[in-house]
Amino acid sequence: MNEKLIPARFLLTLGHFIALLNVSYSKDPHIFAVYNDPTPEEIGDARSYMQAAINTGIVCFLFDMSGLLYHSLFMKKVNVLQIFLHFCGGVLLCTFTERSWPYTSLWTLVTLFNMSSALIEVMVLFATYILQIVIF
Repeated sequence: MNEKLIPARFLLTLGHFIALLNVSYSKDPHIFAVYNDPTPEEIGDARSYMQAAINTGIVCFLFDMSGLLYHSLFMKKVNVLQIFLHFCGGVLLCTFTERSWPYTSLWTLVTLFNMSSALIEVMVLFATYILQIVIF
């Protein structure tokens, strides 16, 4: 089973990452979904708001990739949970981009799917290296 979970996790993590990067190239439609005639200050604030969410998501992906490559690679339950989170996150980010959802919903998506998956990796690191629980 692991021979299918690991490639699926890698591909879905990468797809989710690409979907997040794609958001950085399509900020304006999301801003205009909230404001009919935004001022330059509102546009700047909204772009900063979105960029902060994107940057946070990228940092979370660093934890995910480190876990994928080093820490939680052969943990079946972690792999299944990560596959689920990255599948849902990738699909919803693509929908966010394609449907021009309001920019304010980006933080919700990053929190639910990026921060939660990074938290799982941090917990695996904590259990493995601090508590020295052998999970393999």
